[in-house]
Amino acid sequence: MTQAATPPAVAAGARLVLRDVVARDASGLKGAARGILYGVSLDLGDTDVAVLGGIEDGTLALVEALVGRRAPDRGTIKVDGQAPFSSPELRRDIASFGVEPALPPARTVAASVGLATSAWERPVSFGEVLGPWSLEALASRAIASLTRSEVLAVEMALAFALRSPALVVAYEPFADTTMIPRARIEEALADRARRCPVIAITSRPADAKRFGRVIVLHRGTFARSTADAHAALAPVVPTYLTVWLSGGARQFASALANEAAASSVALDLTGEGAGVVRVTGGDPEGLALAIADAASASAATVTAVSEGAPGLAEIRAATELEVRSGQLAAQHRQALEARAQQQAAALYQHTPAGYAPPGFGYPGQVPFGAAAPLAPSAPPAVAAAPPAPSAPPAAAAPGEASPAEPLNPKEGT
Repeated sequence: MTQAATPPAVAAGARLVLRDVVARDASGLKGAARGILYGVSLDLGDTDVAVLGGIEDGTLALVEALVGRRAPDRGTIKVDGQAPFSSPELRRDIASFGVEPALPPARTVAASVGLATSAWERPVSFGEVLGPWSLEALASRAIASLTRSEVLAVEMALAFALRSPALVVAYEPFADTTMIPRARIEEALADRARRCPVIAITSRPADAKRFGRVIVLHRGTFARSTADAHAALAPVVPTYLTVWLSGGARQFASALANEAAASSVALDLTGEGAGVVRVTGGDPEGLALAIADAASASAATVTAVSEGAPGLAEIRAATELEVRSGQLAAQHRQALEARAQQQAAALYQHTPAGYAPPGFGYPGQVPFGAAAPLAPSAPPAVAAAPPAPSAPPAAAAPGEASPAEPLNPKEGT
């Protein structure tokens, strides 16, 4: 009788639990799937994580499954022990924005906000929703007159107005932020991450690096993850820095080109003495020191320096290399194990009965590497042969004493 496999234990403190989730989106032509998830699993507590990938990798399928728009084809998704697709109360407590910016149908933004918050445990006014983001001017606007950026801003304000969210799902949170500064969005997401799980799903590596942990979604699976500086996202890609200068740009680029830490230098002049210099190098610290030395030597005026991020194509290439390397290593290990088993089988097949090769030991011996040393078995003791029967004593000659009888000293005198 076969026993069912025991599901993996849930990590301590996990509020969002995904187990072997197979899901697909319906954003393609005639409802066809553009991306599919193939058995992904994740445990997440009160913290934030960025999922990096494209729609064809399954990001949109992941979003729709997390917010409860579509049920997974297989596997389970639980938020505080409930499934989003089958629990309307849970869906009310999931804050999400960015997938398809839209507002409840109403004449004005204020009416739409009131309709959206009417299902909350404590309805709030449009001023409480729009005020913290300086969006009060949109309250009287008609929904049809709003641009996509304005709709996204109101949707984001509604998501962050939810006081006790069970989960926050942000799809491309920094893609179109003309109405709300990025720093405010980062601050709001970090604040929610202290109270509930926060998942930011993006196809932009530069946006993913803003979070403490990044999970790479590659071809429908969670291929790998990085933390902190995220240098492992694309380890083969050199450091890429952009320097803005308001004066002495040409002299700065010339001095920087002589630095050993700079692999390549590109100059774009934007005005008289001003320009943008893009430089790459293998050592981030050495490249930063080279920029400082070049600025000092050329007396150029540096106004800003920013670090670029590798592109999604480069991260996919690095992920594919890591996945392929792992597969090749597993195949090599399996081949070595199969060869060792064949050699062991051939060795035992041609071994005489009663013989054990060195290192294998005899029955009853301590194995090699154990506490007691390996010693050969003692040979069996040979039983002593029984004594041979003694010959009868020889007959004594006349006048001689028998050897079996002692002499009487009184006789013969």
